[in-house]
Amino acid sequence: MKHRLRTAGLTACIRQLAERYASPLPILVEEVGALAARVEEHLQAMEKGKWRMEAAQ
Repeated sequence: MKHRLRTAGLTACIRQLAERYASPLPILVEEVGALAARVEEHLQAMEKGKWRMEAAQ
């Protein structure tokens, strides 16, 4: 019985790792770049005061 529990736990860990690393690194890098660009746009808008107008709407 102990062996089955260890095997089930190991299998669960392997599945979790497979899901975590399913996306290839280049895709993740591309997504991070796109999100960083959006953050930069928002920060620039905040510096110009546009965020106040958008918040009021």
